[in-house]
Amino acid sequence: MLWPDVAKGICILLVVLHHIAGEQYGIVVPAGLGQAEDAWLWITAALKPIRMPLYFVVSGLVATSSVARP
Repeated sequence: MLWPDVAKGICILLVVLHHIAGEQYGIVVPAGLGQAEDAWLWITAALKPIRMPLYFVVSGLVATSSVARP
């Protein structure tokens, strides 16, 4: 199945982008992008409760079939 790998990849990408925006934002995006900066910070805050739980749910779904094998 392809969708679990895609979902986990998107979650990992969102976590990386969150850390870049939160810790290194001044280096990645030049100053003076007020609305873009506000939009990005709003988006990353809105996705915060979804990123890691979705990753672990998808990983758990895949792991159950691996654990059930002899």
